[in-house]
Amino acid sequence: MKEISIYVRIIDLILLVLAFLDSGVKSVLILAAVIFFLSALMQVIMSYKRVKLSHHV
Repeated sequence: MKEISIYVRIIDLILLVLAFLDSGVKSVLILAAVIFFLSALMQVIMSYKRVKLSHHV
């Protein structure tokens, strides 16, 4: 759960930065942030599944 809170803080920081930028740069950064967040989320899910599988065996 600690990892997720770190990612949330990073996203909050990114959103704070976005608030100060113009819309053109903002759209690119939002796209990058979404891609980053999705990849991070997938890593968390994969590691969680791996832990779950290792407990079952």
